[in-house]
Amino acid sequence: MGVVAAAPADRAALRARLEQTFPGGVTALEFGSAQPREVALLTGSGMSALDSLVPAGIDTFVTGELKQSVFNRAQEERLNLYLCGHYATETFGVQALAAELATRFDLPWVFLPSDCPL
Repeated sequence: MGVVAAAPADRAALRARLEQTFPGGVTALEFGSAQPREVALLTGSGMSALDSLVPAGIDTFVTGELKQSVFNRAQEERLNLYLCGHYATETFGVQALAAELATRFDLPWVFLPSDCPL
């Protein structure tokens, strides 16, 4: 699941909101502007979106995980990257889909969370 949105007033506000949403931890690589222009969000692994960020004018990216090699790239391309956990970022979509299907087809559902730290 991916989306692009207008950025909040500053990256400190974004980081604080992410830390509140993902209490399991957020790794912040803040090499971009303190006042981001646009934020992209891709749940799970964000590796497939990296080549599209700069050409699309996106300077801030929230995802679950990236490879270590992205650290230098973030510095070179002046990106703000927020890694919030692969599992943690994917649970929103699964629960939203379950709720929609439950409503549409009158089905009961329950989400069984995992303590997956990845």
